[in-house]
Amino acid sequence: PAKRTCERTTARGLTAAGVSMGTAEYMAPEQAFSADQADPRADLYAIGVMLYEMLAGERPVPGTDARAIAAKVMKGELKPLVH
Repeated sequence: PAKRTCERTTARGLTAAGVSMGTAEYMAPEQAFSADQADPRADLYAIGVMLYEMLAGERPVPGTDARAIAAKVMKGELKPLVH
């Protein structure tokens, strides 16, 4: 039974155009708006968010909507680490 589930998942694919995958707070802005624009730098962005979270105890921009978070990041609406 488990094998069939894996086969079905592989056959239909896990990604689709227009579908956002990942945790919104850790997504680079370009990844949140258009996943095909993301490159390895998006992973560096996620590491930066994790480092911020380890130091501050919270994420620089909280939320669940990837596009809203990306918009805040692009506008510079981040909580500075020094606070």
